[in-house]
Amino acid sequence: LGWRAPLITGATVYGVWGLIWLIAWLVLRGSIDAGAYPPRASSPYRLPYPGGESAWVVQGNNSSFNHEDREEHAWDFRRRCGTPVLAARDGTVRAVTDSNSGHGSGRPNNSVEVTHSDGTVARYLHIAQDSAVVTVGDRVRQGDRLASVGNVGNSLTGHIHFVVESGGRSMPVTFRDVEEDSGIPRTFDS
Repeated sequence: LGWRAPLITGATVYGVWGLIWLIAWLVLRGSIDAGAYPPRASSPYRLPYPGGESAWVVQGNNSSFNHEDREEHAWDFRRRCGTPVLAARDGTVRAVTDSNSGHGSGRPNNSVEVTHSDGTVARYLHIAQDSAVVTVGDRVRQGDRLASVGNVGNSLTGHIHFVVESGGRSMPVTFRDVEEDSGIPRTFDS
């Protein structure tokens, strides 16, 4: 093999790495029927982190991994732990849990829930322990800080799990500040 050994080893490593990413993309991407989403121009939602910043969408809508059924229209926005989680829409805080720590399967989660004027509820999960700056009953405006990003509960890395629900079921929403793909964030995109 001689001088070819490093080339063969490198090609094998890159091939395996590419296969891992392909499998992850196929499992996490989910299918999106853009016609089921409201028009971006009339959306009351903005992304739940500061404008001008980007976040990688680790897992998007209807992923076969664990965004099914109640979580069908949820997103996982990869963010550095400690960065702000912002209100995506005006509303009233209805629940706050930020006393849990640790991450992994079966670990308890932290979250902030905000009820909107139309009765829908936005849920922000995996927030850092003791980071909530709001309490139940607080009125929040779009862009107000709710908490900090954490890696708590069923989580592998710091991220914001964001979902809007109506009647206990997730609903499709678009974001005014996402200009491409009709305002629908896509998995493995930022």
